Amino acid sequence: MSSSSSSTNGQRFKYTTTTSNNEMAVLENIYKRIIGQHHDKVMIKDTGTSHGRGLFTKVSVAAGSTIITEQPFVSHPSFDQASTNSVCSHCLTNLPTPITNATTTGNNKHQHVHCPNCRQNYCSVNCKNTAETQYHLACCTSIDTVRKYCQAEKRRFPLLAAKIVARILLGYHFNKTMEHWENLQVLSFAKKDPPMEWKDDYLAFQRAMLTKESNKKKFNYEWFVRVMQILYINTVGIQVGATTPTAATPDSGIGLYYLASFINHSCEPNCFLAFPNDHTLNLVALKPLKQGDELTISYGDPNKDYVERQSHLFDNYGFSCQCPKCLLDLPSKRPKKPLAADK
Repeated sequence: MSSSSSSTNGQRFKYTTTTSNNEMAVLENIYKRIIGQHHDKVMIKDTGTSHGRGLFTKVSVAAGSTIITEQPFVSHPSFDQASTNSVCSHCLTNLPTPITNATTTGNNKHQHVHCPNCRQNYCSVNCKNTAETQYHLACCTSIDTVRKYCQAEKRRFPLLAAKIVARILLGYHFNKTMEHWENLQVLSFAKKDPPMEWKDDYLAFQRAMLTKESNKKKFNYEWFVRVMQILYINTVGIQVGATTPTAATPDSGIGLYYLASFINHSCEPNCFLAFPNDHTLNLVALKPLKQGDELTISYGDPNKDYVERQSHLFDNYGFSCQCPKCLLDLPSKRPKKPLAADK
């Protein structure tokens, strides 16, 4: 997501005084592709502040209205959800217990099915087919090795990286395009030195996902670090069933959403993310908005005190917030009490 202030985040592409007209045209085309069907409702533009780019409404919006909906580029359930097969592996909707598996040849799109090779469970034939064409065909059995590694290390980002490389490979296979990688490159990324464990993560990722030498060169450690830096500040918690502002927990799923990645943070947000049915993101207005307003959400629990909010934002997103609420809550520097006079 975009930074909110005093950020250590970076951007691969951004408007500068030296940006050529051709580069700006390429960037605008990528923005149009990311915005897609919502082109008449929102726009991506530079905020003119240290926040960088942001998402702005092009229309007036009533409180409680859904401004946009978006499918994730990649998503994954929590480790507990995955280990208990309690949610659909693709859309993260809850599955009944016990799961009644059906054949994949049935005409009922609401049957619960599983992959015969890796046993991933899906809520319907439609979800299974969507998963296959988007990423599963490229990572069916191989991703299980990454999954076991991630469960042991309690880190989900390598799993999302595996799905990302699968989507890129299948996108090129079916459509002969690298649009997914182009979209990823315009997202903000954390300018943090890669921790040592990322090398271990990459080795597990490489052994499972990159069997061809050509792919090892394309998706090398430098590529992996960039993807991890993108995931570090752009993933959101997915609490399926949430229709009011809800803070993510370790039991939440996670996902990367292209358009939502441009929404800046505020501890006094005017929007929130809802997931009423599945991993489909709904951006909902908290208050009436007028045309041209920047859309903001809270990256954490805005009801926490100043120190807790700042610690969460810096630890998880790499920036210190200077929104109006934080400036108001900023602990004042009180003068020291004078020392008692010597007697």
